[in-house]
Amino acid sequence: LLDDPLRVLRAVRFASRLAFSISDDLVTAASDPRVHKALENKVSRERIGSEVDLMIRSAQPARAMSLIGELGLAATVFPSPPSEGEGGRMGGVAWYGMGLKALKEMEMGLRFRNWGLAPEEVRLALYAALLLPLAQVRYSEGKKKLKTKAVTTAVSVSGGSSGVSGGSGKKTELGSSYLNKWSG
Repeated sequence: LLDDPLRVLRAVRFASRLAFSISDDLVTAASDPRVHKALENKVSRERIGSEVDLMIRSAQPARAMSLIGELGLAATVFPSPPSEGEGGRMGGVAWYGMGLKALKEMEMGLRFRNWGLAPEEVRLALYAALLLPLAQVRYSEGKKKLKTKAVTTAVSVSGGSSGVSGGSGKKTELGSSYLNKWSG
């Protein structure tokens, strides 16, 4: 895995897509910090993003994201910019557990409700759920600082032209109240 660390993400993708379990040997190898470092240093962000996108588009995106967390890959796959004053990362991946819970709920909602969403709208809704805990974080590239604002961020599923839209005309919002549900 040190020679081609992207194989870790491919294994996660195929395991979730085909409902396979990951062998103990692969779990041990994929959990190795040297593999995480190799993935970070040898593989472009675009290629990692492509693998994540294939996972999100799959039939079991929450399982794939759960495996990323279980293998300790979340900080490598979803790195945060340096935080102001701490010199480290923005809270590590503390947000990931909340995002995973929201993703699981969104996946179940999409599976059992007929919202009439196109595949691209489903993809965006799943990303919105996973990244919801980061909704209030603002990063300014020019100043290289993270800022958190008390804003209400909503992702809507509606017949309108903004946000994630579907043909049903019904509107569902995910915002700060939804986020508070998962932060407690």
